[in-house]
Amino acid sequence: MLDEVTVLIPRNEEDGNDVLQDTLDSLPKDKGVSVQVLPYKNGGLSSALNKGIQEAGTKYVFRLDAGNRLSGNCLDFLVSLAWNANVTYPSSILLSDFGVPEKSLAAPDFCQERLKRRNCVPVHSLIDRESLLEMGGYPDRPCLESWDLHLRLLSAGKKFKAVPEAYVYSYTTPTTIPSHVPREEAERIAKELGATAEEGKATFIYQASFPTTYYRCLLPAKYLPGVCYNIESFEVSLSEDDKISGFPMQEGALILQFPGDVIRAIYAAEMKEAGVPVLVEVDDNYTISTPHKHKGWVKKISDDRSTHSLEGHAKIVRIADGLIVTQQYLANQYKKFEIPTYICPNQVEPDDYPKLLKEPGPLKIGWFASYSHRGDAEKIERALEWASKQDDVEIWVMGLEPHWWKFRFKYIPWTNDLSTYHAMASMLDVGVAPVRDDPWSLCRSDLKALDYSVQGVAPVLSDNAPYSQWTHGDNCLKAKTPKEWLYTLKELVRDPSAVQDLARRANEYVLKERTIEGNCWRWQEALDDCSKRINSASTR
Repeated sequence: MLDEVTVLIPRNEEDGNDVLQDTLDSLPKDKGVSVQVLPYKNGGLSSALNKGIQEAGTKYVFRLDAGNRLSGNCLDFLVSLAWNANVTYPSSILLSDFGVPEKSLAAPDFCQERLKRRNCVPVHSLIDRESLLEMGGYPDRPCLESWDLHLRLLSAGKKFKAVPEAYVYSYTTPTTIPSHVPREEAERIAKELGATAEEGKATFIYQASFPTTYYRCLLPAKYLPGVCYNIESFEVSLSEDDKISGFPMQEGALILQFPGDVIRAIYAAEMKEAGVPVLVEVDDNYTISTPHKHKGWVKKISDDRSTHSLEGHAKIVRIADGLIVTQQYLANQYKKFEIPTYICPNQVEPDDYPKLLKEPGPLKIGWFASYSHRGDAEKIERALEWASKQDDVEIWVMGLEPHWWKFRFKYIPWTNDLSTYHAMASMLDVGVAPVRDDPWSLCRSDLKALDYSVQGVAPVLSDNAPYSQWTHGDNCLKAKTPKEWLYTLKELVRDPSAVQDLARRANEYVLKERTIEGNCWRWQEALDDCSKRINSASTR
């Protein structure tokens, strides 16, 4: 793959040879990567880069400024995801040298409105050469040439994708304009480039360690006119008198995901007092302690400074101006708080899933479930045990350790890395999604069905609340009791053509009805309604 890449290294002729050599030494060896060193004098950077683009005979071009260094597999990761994006870039930049202590700058996934406010895409990006030629290369705008190019690519409908596994060791100099410039300066530059975005309408405060962040924050933020923030990017402190510092001031609506700690409760209260609409996003039932068979997931904690505290969560909900939830049954559990609740089901972005061909072989039936689903296993244990004894059938389980069941199956350790999860799920033929009938389990979302279906995997789902939007016999099969689960899997094992037909119809449903692009209006409607209520109340 790397033989399709040309690395362009612009080098100011005033820089020493050691700066260039560090960069060259970091490039992958013996993988066919083409390299062009582009000498230039002050003011001639864009011209040098454009000459390199013209002379490159490869599909992709990667700009790497002299003095910067690549992580070991950086290019491999960028190229591997270039099939569904025109620009792939490292989401982690390690800054060092020139008196700047080494630190990491991590950006969430791409947000077009964020790019309109500041250059949040690194200059060291992999861009398909055809798109570069279409844009006429880099403009002659010293210090702004990269941002200008990114904006024109965005205007032309090109796709951007951050790659978390790739990172670059970078440096800063007094002449470098960083991507995190102060807001006033960013707005001035954006205005100069004609790219000033509409004032942000939403700020997400989230925890990056949870996969649900991708579906409940990052995806909506791609299509909402707002900016995403990651709570881990702030150095938040709490004084003895419960005064908070470190969070950003917000002018639009504030959306808090998965909140249950006192720090965010105080922050929410401060923002509400300042007239900022505050919404809380929840995708599980945090009004009760979880059933005993889910103890590995969330439990009632007396310390209200814990992130998962039920007490802390209730405090924030009572402060909030509105709730955003995934489905109706979950919304019903929060009625006691008597605040407006908006239902925004999970959606998917098809381009974010790998396009992998299924390997011929045995029928693969899988269940990809974290430890939190241990109690759900009772629904399907009998059915999976029967299937494991059939010829040309393989059972795949991700998450639950092998000792839980005594029948034969292939085990995959759980991963929170979504790209790995999606790649593994895509190899299945049939995906099962059992859910127990208890007040906590019934509040789950239909995310597993979405992940299966968008990748051409036939979904077999529990016949209860999380999957109320799915139609049995049309875009899925449903089962309720262990006996029904057994019967349903028997029918699919005995008729492989039915598996393919079901997978096709499920895929068609998701692509037509359940994409984030087609449903982001639900989030916008929630934000608009909440903001109108708050503004109306403040003018009385």
